[in-house]
Amino acid sequence: MIGARNVIKGKVKEIKKGAVNGIVKVDVGEGIVISSNCSMESIEQLGLTEGKEVQVVIKAMGVMLANEKLNIGARNQVEGTVFEVKKGAINCIVKLKTNGGLVVTANLSLESVEELGIKEGQKAVAIFKAMNVLLMV
Repeated sequence: MIGARNVIKGKVKEIKKGAVNGIVKVDVGEGIVISSNCSMESIEQLGLTEGKEVQVVIKAMGVMLANEKLNIGARNQVEGTVFEVKKGAINCIVKLKTNGGLVVTANLSLESVEELGIKEGQKAVAIFKAMNVLLMV
């Protein structure tokens, strides 16, 4: 058990190794590939190889939402439909579901949700940087 709202099963598709860090691409199904920026030490300690089953972990506070895909430096952009919005006094929990049923949860400010007009049934894109993606085996 881990204290993150987004834990997604997948298989390592590709590993690009650098001197200090590497990019691990994980196929989570539905044609969705999530990138994680990991230290080379972590890649070795976890025994990551192509085809290995892993769990992708993304804290909801590291997920942004947009109304459409953006041309920005965040490697991960997952399209879906908002199916739940829980509003609090300051923050909101917003859940997005892809056509295949993959769920991504975002923790956003109430102000952001209102400015973007986020509501249930709306198409949206969950955006998160590879640096915010952890991997577990």
